[in-house]
Amino acid sequence: MDLIQQIYAWLQPVHDPPQATIFILCLAVAISVVNALLNRKFIDVEQMKRMQREFREWKREFNEAQRSGDAQKLEKLKRKQSKIMKMQAQIMRQQLKAMTIFLIPILIVFWLLRGFYPQGHAVAYIPLWLPLIAWWDEAKKLYAIGFIGWYLLCAIGAGMPLLRMLGLTPTLEE
Repeated sequence: MDLIQQIYAWLQPVHDPPQATIFILCLAVAISVVNALLNRKFIDVEQMKRMQREFREWKREFNEAQRSGDAQKLEKLKRKQSKIMKMQAQIMRQQLKAMTIFLIPILIVFWLLRGFYPQGHAVAYIPLWLPLIAWWDEAKKLYAIGFIGWYLLCAIGAGMPLLRMLGLTPTLEE
């Protein structure tokens, strides 16, 4: 038995709902936690917030100058635009560091799990239809969701609050 078949045999208890549902939820939460911690390590949160505030202020002033037709102020703000673009590029570089480290292991995990949960294999059932990710299962009289759809729902549901708790996404008050 090759390595992939051994992995699939080990995962067999979580092949079908409800075990698959819980397993993928836990996987999504674990991946979100690791991703959030990597982001926390590689992103200078205070610097990112400061740069985002500065960008919002510049954008507000720029829009006001455009609306009012203040050519002098608009010219001054256009000169500052390159500095703003450099700040945004710096934030992107910090985020890319974490993503680069994280991407290869995640792609391997997804490749393995896409073979284990093929397209059309239900891993969760829900009472409502979600376009593009759910289909009607006549036997269960519920809507079924496959691996990718269920993972995305769980990752978004877990990832966004985690990033917010760690201060890695801007809040409306900022």
